[in-house]
Amino acid sequence: MNRDVLYREMVPGDYSNLLKLVIDTWRYNEWVTENLVAPLAEKFMVETLLNSSQRIVATYDGNLIGVLAAETAIEDQFSILCKCKEIDALLKLTENDTGDTTILHQYLKTKRLNLDMLESRYECYQGLISLLIVKDGYKGFGIGSKLFGMANDYFHDNNVSRFYLFTDSASNVRFYESKGMRRVREISYKWDENDVLSIEEYYMYEGFTLE
Repeated sequence: MNRDVLYREMVPGDYSNLLKLVIDTWRYNEWVTENLVAPLAEKFMVETLLNSSQRIVATYDGNLIGVLAAETAIEDQFSILCKCKEIDALLKLTENDTGDTTILHQYLKTKRLNLDMLESRYECYQGLISLLIVKDGYKGFGIGSKLFGMANDYFHDNNVSRFYLFTDSASNVRFYESKGMRRVREISYKWDENDVLSIEEYYMYEGFTLE
């Protein structure tokens, strides 16, 4: 099947299918109130794509089955500090006077956790894989490997030697490890203080561009 998969740059016509893929991949319908599913998923997706300098989709028989988003940017300590301050400000703006929080507030907390992991590394990264998804039913055919390889080639062409990504315990982290990436940080977050099963592990992986 892999010979029939088309890899190309994203176009505006992909938008609605991309949003559905993001919602299905992270099962937003299972943990977000119905009327907030699309807005929260869209917030994540749009922010990711706007920051990305490489945006690739994989299609098969006209159906969108995979996506890659990557960016080249030097993550020095000052830029990380600014990102942390921005999230801190948004956290204050999304918390009401009683201390109650919204789903957006919780989402922002997970972004802050990611930045905490990045900040603690004291490393200078030049690249980030911000999104890599293969649709259920199409995994195991080398599509994820092809997309990962395209990110590596993009980094190589743009003189990126070290890159990173964030992932979590709900994702297939062994895939990244099979590509030579290593886990350098991890942190836990409890989405619901009254539910011990709501704990999720967040990870940071780093990799080096291959020739």
